[in-house]
Amino acid sequence: MVLRKLAVALLSAGVLLPGLAHALAIGDIKTKSALNQPYFGEVLLTDVGDLGADEIRVDLATQDEFKQMGVERTTQLTDLHFAVIKKSDGTAIIRVTSEQPVTEPDLDFVLRVSWPGNTSMREFVALLDLPSGQVSATPVMQPAVTAPVVLSAAAPAETTSTEAAPAPVTSSASTPAPRSSKRQATSETSRPGHYRPRQGEGLWAIALKHRPSQQVTVQQTMMAIEK
Repeated sequence: MVLRKLAVALLSAGVLLPGLAHALAIGDIKTKSALNQPYFGEVLLTDVGDLGADEIRVDLATQDEFKQMGVERTTQLTDLHFAVIKKSDGTAIIRVTSEQPVTEPDLDFVLRVSWPGNTSMREFVALLDLPSGQVSATPVMQPAVTAPVVLSAAAPAETTSTEAAPAPVTSSASTPAPRSSKRQATSETSRPGHYRPRQGEGLWAIALKHRPSQQVTVQQTMMAIEK
């Protein structure tokens, strides 16, 4: 049990296994892709010395090695590909790519890096953000620009006064002037630019009735009425 714990500690620290002929240093991973995109990242290798790119082998660790490191080996990790590229400054990189888009915000995996006489394992956690310019919040709806709406454009003459002129009183008690129709007209157009709705008449019906033209939508007319 003690030996197993020691082995796990050495592997998690990226310590070399038997044969310390050349101490290849494995750096952190740098992610260059975003969430919902195929993965693209690079791991810097230093102290490469005269090793060629073909002498450095990189593989995804086995299921047992993942367990030793305490990391879950998910099926998404099998889509990762690794390539070693030697640079002119003497360093090298491990290029990590995938064919399918990564839909999780992080990738947690273990790599086994081997070169002549040595093997090292290292755990990497790659964090992915949304693509630049893309936000997860609900976009703010901009209010529509509405043309000025004039209510009660038809019937201007009878609404110049707030009260209708009373009918002349005669000595004859014949038929009184019908006042219900005048009261109804007054309620609909009490003064210019205003409208008193009838009982049971909703905002949609009022806007549909009074929109100035077909170019102005009912929704735009409703917004103008509410102002």
